[in-house]
Amino acid sequence: MKNKLTPEERLINIVNTHFESDIRDRSRQRNIVDGRGVFFKILYDEGYSKSTLGKIFNMNHATVIHSLKGIGDLMRYDRLLRLKYNECKQSFLDEFNPIFLLKEDELRSRLSLLEKENDALKSRNIYLHSLIEKEEGVKSNGLH
Repeated sequence: MKNKLTPEERLINIVNTHFESDIRDRSRQRNIVDGRGVFFKILYDEGYSKSTLGKIFNMNHATVIHSLKGIGDLMRYDRLLRLKYNECKQSFLDEFNPIFLLKEDELRSRLSLLEKENDALKSRNIYLHSLIEKEEGVKSNGLH
């Protein structure tokens, strides 16, 4: 039987690999703290609550808030940390993109809707450009 990991477990493995540590360890070592922060930020940005994130590591939501603030501040200045974050996030999203869970008929249906929406937007774009050209024509005729 195949061992299916939850998205949280898979992200822990991704982050552990990129940070060469185990973010589940109760440690204040920089790489572990940064790795946990990256983990929290990725899942928080995906819609997880701070309480839910805290429960994953048996932490208080206030600890998650502190970690999110810290990782945000650090990533502004630390290029390597930002790179690791982007790599972890991309690996996670590539693996858990919900589009890959759709069946062929659902994909065809969505594609059809997107094509119709695209055609409507093209028509709207043409109409708006014609309005702009008319307006510019009125302005140029009024100035001469």
